[in-house]
Amino acid sequence: MLTPARIAILAAIGVALIIGSTLFFTVQEDEQAVVLQFGAPVGEPINVPGTNEAGLNMKLPWQNVILFDRKNLEFDLREAEEIIVRNEERLLVDAFVRYEIENPLLYLQTLGATSQDKNQMRNVLNDRLTRILSEAMRDRLGSRTISQIIDDDRAEIMQLISQDVIVEARELGINVIDVRIRQADFPAENAAQVNQRMISDYNQQAELIRARGEERAREIRAEADKEVVRVRAEAEERGQIIRGRADAIRNCIFAGAYQGVEVNVQTIEPPEEVSGLGQEIAGEEAIPTLSSGEAQNSILPEPTAPTLVDVEEQLAEMLGITCEILGSPTDGDASRREFFAFYRSLDAYRTALGTDDGTTIVLSPDSQFFRYFNNQNAN
Repeated sequence: MLTPARIAILAAIGVALIIGSTLFFTVQEDEQAVVLQFGAPVGEPINVPGTNEAGLNMKLPWQNVILFDRKNLEFDLREAEEIIVRNEERLLVDAFVRYEIENPLLYLQTLGATSQDKNQMRNVLNDRLTRILSEAMRDRLGSRTISQIIDDDRAEIMQLISQDVIVEARELGINVIDVRIRQADFPAENAAQVNQRMISDYNQQAELIRARGEERAREIRAEADKEVVRVRAEAEERGQIIRGRADAIRNCIFAGAYQGVEVNVQTIEPPEEVSGLGQEIAGEEAIPTLSSGEAQNSILPEPTAPTLVDVEEQLAEMLGITCEILGSPTDGDASRREFFAFYRSLDAYRTALGTDDGTTIVLSPDSQFFRYFNNQNAN
């Protein structure tokens, strides 16, 4: 049975609950709040990005609270924006913006001038973002060609558009996280014509690149041919020097063999142009000494028998090689001279008769060329 006392207690509890519901409010982790008193903000916003003030909060009974999203939000253009690019072609661009409410107080003051309803403020924000994004795309895309928008300057263009939108949107209390062009197409009525023009432009660029490549290839081939000629000339020069040194050394050894003496060939200061060349012929160490008998069996002869004086001058003056005479020449040794003549005749026979090129040689049987064939004494 309800007595007057119990009724008073229940009434007091009801009043306390009503008053309590007007004194306390809860802010979720993905929300932020602004407290208003008679339509004017009171204090600082609660649980803005960078703070952690979610939970139970107090206010006066005559104050009210507006809650805003703290999570990332997305804005999409209602329809693709038509952009006139630099070459007077039309382009339909669809883009979106990802943002967060960074300053709910500025957001409320800027967008809630006529109504503090969240949905109404969201509609006002969408209209403002549409204008901001459209102007940024017109400014940055209208000064470039289709190929620049699609390939060459795409990253730079997106960065410039994002910067423009970020600066403008900050005045609305929001922080733009990302701006992206979802799609860029040509209007249906001129898509085929534009695509054909783009194909033609790319073909011209390909031809230009190929022409430059062929020109560069010709330059490289010319440089390579020039280098080949230089290397071959140097190699031929080195070969001639090496052969000359070898011939000179051979002459020295062969002269010693003809005159019956031993010789020692040594390298002195070689000419600068042949320094380091022909080491296999005349190195830093002295060439081993050969006896005249060994020279007769191992050294190719010269057309005539050189004298040691001639050989020494040739080696010392031309090739930087000394020909040292070991012992005294056996002047008047007819057998050695005869052997030299015989040896050189064999070389002449091999040169003249050892080839099968169809050449006919007409000589008298009494010619000196055949004197060893006609020698009845077999000397």
